[in-house]
Amino acid sequence: MVLAVTGIDGLEDAELERALAEYGQSLTSHLLGVASDLMSGWALSAGEDVQATGDLSLHVRRALLSFTDSDDAEGVRALLAQLRADTLAHS
Repeated sequence: MVLAVTGIDGLEDAELERALAEYGQSLTSHLLGVASDLMSGWALSAGEDVQATGDLSLHVRRALLSFTDSDDAEGVRALLAQLRADTLAHS
């Protein structure tokens, strides 16, 4: 998702390698990794707790919205559609 948002996924060859290396060393990359690990841990600890699952869903939605220009449901749908297409293309 981050590669699509940053435009890195649209680069090619040496420019792509350079951008990936630069991104991999960035604070954003590190913080995103930490946040992803936290969400994974939260999901596991939520178990069957409906309130905890709902809270986690809200945080994930907020994270997705942070990658769009506004609190626009269509923007999130478009982002998810692009992520789905990219996932299917690479699996």
